Amino acid sequence: MFKATCSECGDPCEVPFKPLPGRAIFCRNCFKKDDESDQRGPMRSDARRFPSDEKRMYSAVCATCRQDCEVPFRPTGAKPIYCRSCMTGGGAPEKRTTDQYADQFKNINAKLDAILKAIAPKAVEAPAVIAEPVVKAKETVKKTKVPKKVAKIKVATKKDKKK
Repeated sequence: MFKATCSECGDPCEVPFKPLPGRAIFCRNCFKKDDESDQRGPMRSDARRFPSDEKRMYSAVCATCRQDCEVPFRPTGAKPIYCRSCMTGGGAPEKRTTDQYADQFKNINAKLDAILKAIAPKAVEAPAVIAEPVVKAKETVKKTKVPKKVAKIKVATKKDKKK
C-alpha cells in the first residue's frame, strides 16, 4: 500500500497503487460519495477521468505557418502538428502517389548505376582460347589365366606330429 493525500478532502489515505503526479487520488469516503452521486452505471469511473463537458487541449506550434494552436492530444514531436486552417486549407503536405514514388525510384536507381559503374574495375579482355579435343591413347590390358582350382596346402600341426 502507498501513502497518499486525498485530492478532494486533503486527508491522508492509503492506495494499492503508486500515485502519479497530476492524477487525482481519493480516500474511501470521497470515493464512495463520488460513486453514490454518479448514477451512470458501469461507465462511472470513466466519467471521472474524462469529463464530457471539458476536453483537455494542448498547445503546439503549426509546422507550416508557425502559429500557436491547440490540439486535443499531447504532441510528442515525432510528427508535425498543423493548425486548423493549414490542415483544411491545404497547408499540410500532400500525399504522394505511386507515380511520384516510381519516378523517385527511377532517379535513385540511375544514380546507383552511375556509382557502381564508376567504382567497378574495368574488365580486361583475355585472348580467346580455343579448346582442342583431347585424344586418349588406347590402353592394352594383358589378360592372364588364373587357375580355377588351387591346391590345398596342408599345414602340419602338433596333433599331426603325434599321430
